[in-house]
Amino acid sequence: MTRGGERMARQRSTEDAVAVVRGFAAAWKTGDLDRVLSFLADDAIWENVPIEVIAGKAGIRRKLAAAFAAAKGFEWIIHETALAPSGAVLTERTDIVVLKAKTVKLRLMGVFRVERGKIALWRDYFDLRQYLSQLGDKPW
Repeated sequence: MTRGGERMARQRSTEDAVAVVRGFAAAWKTGDLDRVLSFLADDAIWENVPIEVIAGKAGIRRKLAAAFAAAKGFEWIIHETALAPSGAVLTERTDIVVLKAKTVKLRLMGVFRVERGKIALWRDYFDLRQYLSQLGDKPW
């Protein structure tokens, strides 16, 4: 492949990675857990930096199923995306969770590694205190 061809292939690959992450973000608003999970690789890793790391789609499904059962709706608003030199997609976003008794809005940064069209790594950095203060004594 020529240098120009390699450059175009890399550009397509990074554009595809951004599209996968944007599709994942949009899937949350559907309320369809299977749709959300369809963007993840079977061996995906989800790391909520201030809380825990979950390895594998089955473990992520268990964790998200509890969240989907407790919430009336979700929305991810992406403010900015950037590509790291490694090819990771970086997002600045606001996640909105509509619970039965309240709505929680959380600003955060996400790092996504996309491999073969699926998210292999999903890592979020956020202020746990800000999140917990919005939940209060009776989060659900």
